[in-house]
Amino acid sequence: MKTPATVLLGAILLLAAAPAFAAERGLSPDQVTRILQRNPDADLNKDGKLTVDEFREFRRKTQAGGATVSSPPSRAKVTTPSAATTNVPVAAHLDIQITSDKPVPVNPRVYGIICEEMFVKDLVDEPEYIAALTDLKFRTFDYPGGSISYYHHPRGTGGFNIRPEEVRKSKHGDESRFMKEGSGPDHFEQYMKFVKASGAEAIFTANILNGTVSELDEFLSRLQAERIPIACVVLGVEMHLGQAQALGLNGYLERIKPYIPMLQAKYPHVPIVAHSTPVGRVGDRAQASFHEWNQALAKLPGISGFSQYGWPEFGTEVRRLMPGAADQTPGERWRQYDEFTRTFPDRQLTAYQRDWGGDKKMYMLQWGTHLDRNTPVQGLHIANFYFFLAQYNAAHNDYFAVATSALILAENASTSSRRGRGILYKEKISLLTPYLYTKPFRHLFSGDKKLLAASVKGAKNAVQTEAVRALAAAGPDGRKYLYILNSGPAVALGRLTVDGEALPAGLRVQVESVFGDAAAVSGTGAAARGASAPARTFAGEKSINGLVLEPFSLTVLIIPRFMGKMP
Repeated sequence: MKTPATVLLGAILLLAAAPAFAAERGLSPDQVTRILQRNPDADLNKDGKLTVDEFREFRRKTQAGGATVSSPPSRAKVTTPSAATTNVPVAAHLDIQITSDKPVPVNPRVYGIICEEMFVKDLVDEPEYIAALTDLKFRTFDYPGGSISYYHHPRGTGGFNIRPEEVRKSKHGDESRFMKEGSGPDHFEQYMKFVKASGAEAIFTANILNGTVSELDEFLSRLQAERIPIACVVLGVEMHLGQAQALGLNGYLERIKPYIPMLQAKYPHVPIVAHSTPVGRVGDRAQASFHEWNQALAKLPGISGFSQYGWPEFGTEVRRLMPGAADQTPGERWRQYDEFTRTFPDRQLTAYQRDWGGDKKMYMLQWGTHLDRNTPVQGLHIANFYFFLAQYNAAHNDYFAVATSALILAENASTSSRRGRGILYKEKISLLTPYLYTKPFRHLFSGDKKLLAASVKGAKNAVQTEAVRALAAAGPDGRKYLYILNSGPAVALGRLTVDGEALPAGLRVQVESVFGDAAAVSGTGAAARGASAPARTFAGEKSINGLVLEPFSLTVLIIPRFMGKMP
């Protein structure tokens, strides 16, 4: 077992060997100074500096005498996870109960991402990024995703194979960021490689504005040749906006009608998805033409469902919910995100269901937030929305057929270091908070899990009980997965019960946790919201009675198969 002293020794050795590297990955010189202030006896020659040799000698003496060295929690690393130690008082002890008498299969296709940004930012050219991406085990990837869907072609000069004369018609013209996407490695070939490496399925968005039926057929045949499953084909995105707006409803209908018989004949098992106007997102402000659009497409034979590509939380609904954001605490901002998610069905889904009918599934092709970037607030929102997707689908027959986030997961390490954010992955890629809060869900959405019932109770503080929520699932091997989201202060796990059987307090279980730094989850203003503070992580074994849920944390416990009844 590693003691705090041995962990600290490794950090100081790292500092001595490579100061710049250590400052980026671990303890800064200021932190070493604070350690010396806490342990002045470690400075054996009293010169005011702490050397590796001095610390070794101090460690030998203190271990021999049974003493320990105080140290701050170490910053999380991808390759060497740090210990998850609470730095605030524990508010209460919680009891969590799991029951497995009514398991419901989890739809894995809601665990996905759109691909536009990773191509536009050239991240896919970095092997380290691809390695980090495949570690997430996403189940769906939307290609190309976003506005580039107006311009991509299967063959050409490289990249998305765009044609400059088509992009020039957009409002940005030659200044469009997509102009550079007409050269370089073929993005579709790159896409197929990482989809296969992830064991995932393809969501393919057709170029309805400038493409052809034969081009779509060529793309899909290449996917089939590589034995990549196709989750759905989307007939264009945001076809009521921008350059596509000139088509209107009748023009869009005429464009898509030739695609449907080809898809039905050659790809009969692939769902065909039509574009929807954002009647849910805009609510009462929806134009009558928006409803007319949706209702006309809902009657079109061959349409399996509709896509919602409205960035439902980006700069619209949530921003209206967040006046005076600069003066809000992270807790206040989180509660507004939570309110958005909690009221999402009544506020948005009912509007779509009125237009499209109850038999059409929603294909949510972009969700997330561009507010509170790289903060624990953003991380909690991501985790909470995954909770929502899994639980809503379990209760509503997989209403969300697929869902893909539009999160910025990582960036070039040189960019990240300048901004003072991110956790270094190997050498060239920095992982951002959305990556860290997303990764634990690779277990839940692996394709073989069943959702179980989970409840939280037992805390004396009702506010604390409300701040903690749980989601549980079981795998085919009998192991159970307990996800715990804590949006309040640190709280200890008191008792864990599975099907009426209390698990031994000393039982050691696998734990993965991600949480915010204390400074990033208290106070007000941009600095308090942790604009430059990466989250911390822990991965390893812990005993149930030793588990503390950190503030603004997502924790998953993997419970051995022999505990509790088989689902």
